[in-house]
Amino acid sequence: MEPEDSLREETRVKEAMHIGKGLAAVGDFFARIFGDPGRIICFTKADNGWRAQVEVVEEGEYMRRYGRYDLLGVYEVDLSEGFDVTGYRRIGFRERTEAFNKAQEADM
Repeated sequence: MEPEDSLREETRVKEAMHIGKGLAAVGDFFARIFGDPGRIICFTKADNGWRAQVEVVEEGEYMRRYGRYDLLGVYEVDLSEGFDVTGYRRIGFRERTEAFNKAQEADM
């Protein structure tokens, strides 16, 4: 393996480990807030840190009352450069069997 290839591979491994810390921080946060780490569907670099999107099964009274047990809330999470959660918001809902459309209203 050439020295340049070795350096690139080492950089990729470090980046993956770095992102892994962010994924763990998001999962831990959602486990504390919702009792479920959710499913991270997107994790990207943002202007001031990182941003993730997470799907979580919604189990509120409204959902139980109307028999909508398969409803997923889609949340956007902002993280600092050091992977501290700085904010989160629900950006929509989707049923398990449907694709998420960001244009859907989150005011259910």
